[in-house]
Amino acid sequence: MFDNFQSDILFLLITGSFVVWLIIAGTAKIIQNKKLNEMVALLNEKNFDEFDRLMDSRLVKLVFDPFNVDYIKLNGCIYKQDKKAIDNAFSRFDQVKLTALQRDDIDLKAFNYYLSEGNVAKVHKYYKNIKDSSSNKMKKEVHRLYDIYVEKGSKYLDELIEETAALDERYKSSNELLISAIYGNLKNTEKEREYRELAERHLSGNP
Repeated sequence: MFDNFQSDILFLLITGSFVVWLIIAGTAKIIQNKKLNEMVALLNEKNFDEFDRLMDSRLVKLVFDPFNVDYIKLNGCIYKQDKKAIDNAFSRFDQVKLTALQRDDIDLKAFNYYLSEGNVAKVHKYYKNIKDSSSNKMKKEVHRLYDIYVEKGSKYLDELIEETAALDERYKSSNELLISAIYGNLKNTEKEREYRELAERHLSGNP
């Protein structure tokens, strides 16, 4: 009898705790979504001071884990085009322990950012990280970008042309920009212009 009573009480304690946990988790999710919407709105309004205050608030640090807080701050720095803050943010990520998925995400983000900035040393650093990763699913795309924009190569030309021919018109523009860049590397200005114009047309939604 007593054993059954203990079991019943234990069950109630566990299920009761679980229900409380679900309520807390659900409330945290609601707050997260609300705060994310506020963050996006503040960035769109270019209200950067208020965005920074929100990111440093106790509530945000309570409902978001540290990685996500720093990740959102990094996106804010990129949106603000604050190059020094961006460099510092990536440096902080380099110094902390991350999961494989988080590390892949940061390496890819850093690679793309520094590629857009033409910072070859930083591009090479994050390219090496991506090459050495056993889990990064974007390796193929990164190899292409590195070959085309850093090494000024052309080895992916035929592959890209064949791949682009099989794509729906709506999805061709990215590849066409890469093909245009390759023809630029080859000093073929006519083909470079042709594929750039194709990409612009597809980006604008015209077939």
